Amino acid sequence: LDYTKQQVTHVDDLTRDMPDKLDYLDEEVDSIRTTIQEGAAMAEELKQGLKDMKAAQAQHQAIEASINNITKTVQKQEQKQQELVKVQEEAKEEAQKIVQMQEEAAEYAKEMEQQIAEAENKAQEQEQRVRDQVKVMQADQKKATEKLQEIVAVVEDDDPTGIPGVNKPGMAGSMASRPPEQQQKFMDNEAIGVAKACFEFEKLCNAKNHIPDLSQDAIMAIASSTLEMSAFIAGRVDRWAVGQQMMDRPADDPFGDHHVADQAQKEMETWISDTE
Repeated sequence: LDYTKQQVTHVDDLTRDMPDKLDYLDEEVDSIRTTIQEGAAMAEELKQGLKDMKAAQAQHQAIEASINNITKTVQKQEQKQQELVKVQEEAKEEAQKIVQMQEEAAEYAKEMEQQIAEAENKAQEQEQRVRDQVKVMQADQKKATEKLQEIVAVVEDDDPTGIPGVNKPGMAGSMASRPPEQQQKFMDNEAIGVAKACFEFEKLCNAKNHIPDLSQDAIMAIASSTLEMSAFIAGRVDRWAVGQQMMDRPADDPFGDHHVADQAQKEMETWISDTE
C-alpha cells in the first residue's frame, strides 16, 4: 500500500501541470493495476513455491527417516552378521574339538584293542601254562600213586599186621616185642595207611575243584591207623619204662610218670614226622 500511495502521489505530481492528466492518470492506474496484478501473481507463485518447498522438505524428511531406518537395518544386519561369524567360529572350534575327541577316542580304542590282544595272548599263554602244569601234576600224581602202590605192596608183604589201616586186635601190642626191623615196617605200614587216606582225599579235592567233607572211609582208615599206633607206642613205652625203673637214677631226678609221658610224646612225634 505504501508503494501504491507513493505511485499515486508521484502521478499526481506529474499530472498537475498537464492538461490531459486524466488520460495520463488512467494509463498510470492501468500500469499500477497491472503491477499489482503481477505482484499478486508473484505472491501466488511464492506461496505455491513455499508449499512446494514444504512438500519437498517433508519428502526430504521422509527420505531421511527412510535412510535412518535403512541405516539401522544395515547396522542390525551387520550385528547379525558379526554374531553369525562368531557362531560360525565357535562351531568351527567345537568341530575341531569333536575331531580331536574322535582322534583321541580312536587312539584309545586302538590302545584298548592292543591291550585286549595282549591280554588274550597272556590268557592263552597262562591257559597253556596251566594245562602244562595240570599235565605235570597228573603225571606226578600217577607216579605218586604207582609209588604208593609199590610201597603198600612191599609193606603188606613184610608187615605181620597185613593191610595198612586195618585194625587187628592184639597185633599192635605184641608188635612192640618184635625185632626192630618188623617194628619199623609196622610203623611205615600205619603211616602209609594215613598217607593213603590223605592222598585219596587230595585227589577228590582236585577232581571237584573244592574242599568237600572228609569221607567216612578216610576217617575210619585214619582212626584205625592212629589206634594201632597208640597201642604200639604204649607197648614200646611200657617196655622202655620197665627198663628205666631197673636202671639206677640220680637222686635228684627219680623216675616218674612225667618221664613216661615225655617218652610217649617223643615216640608219637617221631611217627608223625615219618608220616609227613
